[in-house]
Amino acid sequence: RADPLEWISLIKYARHMFTMTLHGALFSIIFRRPFSIVDGDRPLPKVLDLLKHLGLESRLVKSGLPLRPEEIECIDYQTTEPRLTALRASSLQYLRDILA
Repeated sequence: RADPLEWISLIKYARHMFTMTLHGALFSIIFRRPFSIVDGDRPLPKVLDLLKHLGLESRLVKSGLPLRPEEIECIDYQTTEPRLTALRASSLQYLRDILA
């Protein structure tokens, strides 16, 4: 088991991150690491929504199936950056609105 700092460090320096969690996906994106979301037994609505908003639907892989090259290739974060910036702006505006 990794403590929080070690867990974040493992993601930051990973060559490729395989995760089933929203936090794993978010930190992979923050650190601009290649990642794949493993679709397991439980639904992943928040993760799927994030992938859709960022145009990264190809990062979803089926558990137990062989990986296709596009599922593990590097991510061009320059193309996702404008979408990520828009999501951040929307989130900040939402917080300003509800805290005002």
